Amino acid sequence: MGVRILHYIIVWLQSDVMLREFNVIRGWCLYTYLISLDLITQFVAACRKPPVYCVITEYLSEGSLRSYLHKLETKTIPLQKLITFALDIARGMEYIHSQGVIHRDLKPENVLISEDFHLKIADFGIACEEAYCDLFADDPGTYRWMAPEMIKRKSYGRKVDVYSFGLILWEMVTGTIPYEDMTPIQAAFAVVNKVCSFAIKSYHMDL
Repeated sequence: MGVRILHYIIVWLQSDVMLREFNVIRGWCLYTYLISLDLITQFVAACRKPPVYCVITEYLSEGSLRSYLHKLETKTIPLQKLITFALDIARGMEYIHSQGVIHRDLKPENVLISEDFHLKIADFGIACEEAYCDLFADDPGTYRWMAPEMIKRKSYGRKVDVYSFGLILWEMVTGTIPYEDMTPIQAAFAVVNKVCSFAIKSYHMDL
């Protein structure tokens, strides 16, 4: 892979400001390496001039999958659209993994919808090359969609994204946010200690 995130950079991360700047640099590096017009959001520019640290990507007019699900409230997605959405995410993640990259924060907020209602993967701020992910174990993800091995800070691979993808599928089918009656910390505890499980209750899906 052309872009390498060097080990010694970790020593440089001595403050939140430096961490934010580093995440922008890392996101920019990965965006410039991951080039797929149809599967991930396209990189436009980056800013790391204090106090602004950000990566700018293309604008997708329909917003995030999160906002789309929120508008549905508890209604279910029509079956054909659900299958299309699931395939879009799966193809995007298949491409990302084929490039040796793990997203590590796959969730509805980081999946955007284009004007023709296809989904693209976004936000590579804490993504990493699979070979180096263990070096960034302290990077914050999102507990509700985070695999147990990430929460436990064990060695992990691309399967952590598969776990997150499964939770997105569950949310699209049920219209329910994972562990919605728990705080993020409680959700992490429940996942690590296997004190809860997911069930799909009977529901009506519009065909």
